[in-house]
Amino acid sequence: MFIRSARSATPVRTRARAATDDNTTTGSRDPHRRSLKPIRQVAVGLLAVVVCAPITLTAQPAAAGTTLSGCLITPLKPYFDGINTSGVKLVRYKVEVICQGQRTAEIQQQRLESDPSPDADDFLGSSPISVAFPYAAIEKPSRVQALANTEAGYEEVYQRIRFRVHSFNNVTSPWTAWESSPILSILD
Repeated sequence: MFIRSARSATPVRTRARAATDDNTTTGSRDPHRRSLKPIRQVAVGLLAVVVCAPITLTAQPAAAGTTLSGCLITPLKPYFDGINTSGVKLVRYKVEVICQGQRTAEIQQQRLESDPSPDADDFLGSSPISVAFPYAAIEKPSRVQALANTEAGYEEVYQRIRFRVHSFNNVTSPWTAWESSPILSILD
């Protein structure tokens, strides 16, 4: 379609207005209209996460722990938990216990300080831990102990556990083998 401009004698070619009235006669877009490009980018990103997440999750190493009679128990790495009134550092030793219902987990926990061979590790203490599960749950019982000064410099502390499971129908499993946590190296 050709229209004569009032200012010039030459014809000016124009496009008809679109039904959406988005200023297409000038070839420019409405500056207030949002683009779908960011939404598409987000959708593609979310799709990538959904597709890749199962692959990533299955590629991770399994958590350390021992499973017996419906319970999975893992000794977690000890961590610094403050300073007592005497100015001595405190270390928390936590155990993750995941059990089906109708069970009680009986845990023996030993806390130790690691020494290089041929020296034996220093025994720091022990605690019995008992956790009842009337229904399936996750518990994280813990014990706090003052950091022992067994050597100059850093102390390398860890815990080891073993456990057995009592069912509510009076069946008790045998004790598991000892399992150690990762070591915490902490300056005394």
